[in-house]
Amino acid sequence: MTVNLTNFDNQFQSLGKERDLADAQYIYDIFCAHINYVKEMDKQGVKYSLAAVNVVDRNAFHKIWEEVRIPKDRISHNKPVEFPWSKNARELYIKGGDLSRKFHLEHILELKTIKNEAIRRMMLGSSEKDAIKDGGDMLDYLNGLNRETAFLILTSEEHKRLSKGDESKVEDPWAYYEKHGIYKKDCISLKEAGLV
Repeated sequence: MTVNLTNFDNQFQSLGKERDLADAQYIYDIFCAHINYVKEMDKQGVKYSLAAVNVVDRNAFHKIWEEVRIPKDRISHNKPVEFPWSKNARELYIKGGDLSRKFHLEHILELKTIKNEAIRRMMLGSSEKDAIKDGGDMLDYLNGLNRETAFLILTSEEHKRLSKGDESKVEDPWAYYEKHGIYKKDCISLKEAGLV
């Protein structure tokens, strides 16, 4: 029997029901603050930028939700050995030497996409099926996002070659990566490749 040692699905580790719910509630509250800020600025009719708000959103999501839930067996601070690594990333790892800043933790679904969809659902009527009304709904939404591949380890060079703002990534992420020469069949973990 072959054991698959590449974690393509459910890549986040639960921190327990209470902690997961508390963290999801925090993300919900941050996104509520985002919505309220936009409404207030629009009501005042003044020019404003969302740059600082977006930094708060991103930091909250990365620090409160993502970083603490990726597996602890990692290369560098955030490259889990069980996540899929591209063929080039594995080859670079084998070469060794100074590997700092040589790899990139690629988000299959960008935070902007995750956040925009969450905010859209938070603004739905409470009776609508996909509405996010509280931290529990946010937890369901976040857990649903992670059922499929959330992350991929690429070389920094591979990441630089990816086109930005490509909507096809949202529609079919693996077709998007294949367009850039990164094939799912070639992406396996360092564990499965026998490198750790």
